[in-house]
Amino acid sequence: MSTETINFKIGLSGTGSEHQCHFKIFIDDKELINELSSPSTKLYSFDTELTSGIHKLKIQLLDKSSIHTTKDELDNVSESYMLNIDSISIDDIDLGQLKWDMGKYYPIYPEEYNDLEQKKQAEIDKCVNLGWNGTWELTFESPFYIWLLENI
Repeated sequence: MSTETINFKIGLSGTGSEHQCHFKIFIDDKELINELSSPSTKLYSFDTELTSGIHKLKIQLLDKSSIHTTKDELDNVSESYMLNIDSISIDDIDLGQLKWDMGKYYPIYPEEYNDLEQKKQAEIDKCVNLGWNGTWELTFESPFYIWLLENI
């Protein structure tokens, strides 16, 4: 089975709260980054060796809680933390629209939102702003360049 080494550059930022959250970045089930988010865009770069076949880039928001949300006097949310996926490039190729079109977000809704109609949505398409704990995934294939040509 053939392998290739791929370089990932992922720009992430945290907005909407003075408190930042932890996140992790995985390729398949291999944890590569485990950090506290930054309020400005921070670029995370790493190389990984992949075998031919299907793989998943995963970005997981871990510890958002009530301290990350501000409500007004009427109990309406006025500000809430979000982890933003600002950019993804693989081998110096910016995925641009592909991160929107092919990414899927699997939120974990907090207990206080049990009656929320949106809670029925176990998977959210075209979402790169993570407002709930959960995992964003991009499925891709190696060899990367063949997958890219088939999906642009």
